[in-house]
Amino acid sequence: MRPADILKLDEKHDVSFPNSVVEMFSGVLGVPPGGWPKKLQKIILRGQAPLRGRPSASLQAVKFEEEQKSLEKKLGHAVRRDDLLSYQLYPDVFTKYDKFRQTYSDVSVLPTPAFFYGLKSGEEITVEIESGKSLIIKFLTISEPHPDGTRTLFFELNGQPREVNVRDRALRVVERAHPKADPADPGQVAAPTAVSSAVSPCKRITRWNAAQNF
Repeated sequence: MRPADILKLDEKHDVSFPNSVVEMFSGVLGVPPGGWPKKLQKIILRGQAPLRGRPSASLQAVKFEEEQKSLEKKLGHAVRRDDLLSYQLYPDVFTKYDKFRQTYSDVSVLPTPAFFYGLKSGEEITVEIESGKSLIIKFLTISEPHPDGTRTLFFELNGQPREVNVRDRALRVVERAHPKADPADPGQVAAPTAVSSAVSPCKRITRWNAAQNF
């Protein structure tokens, strides 16, 4: 879509603009000198009225101690104050970011090409995980797919051979997978070994007979 195509839209269009664009034109981030072009603003906001005055003037007071406890309960782990501030400013963005970080750890230490494109066979990179501590990683090769949809990656870590199994999401897996418990959901309990339950549906149980059944 070109700029001229946007100006041809009316206020009842069904084009989905990014939330960041809608918020910017609504005045959440402030207003540039002279304001936004009126016609374009009406199109972006679909006729809704933009904010008036200083953006932060209408914000409600935040009780950081209570909000931090609530966020930690939601995420299932402790958070830093800057994480809390990020969540207050961009709750959806931070929630997705935190889930990614919990899954893959801090990937900001990876070189940009390795993050976006991966490593080629025989390629070697250096990753500084903290001041004065670096890891030398060399990718060797990858195995054929396993029945569960994973592949084995062979690599060297500081000259020592290593291997790890990773899911190949490009493959269609027909074998049944066993999902893991979500640490952020108190209703899910992780089992160290495979178990079966002798409890029938809708049967009331207590802590003690539940333990006996397991």
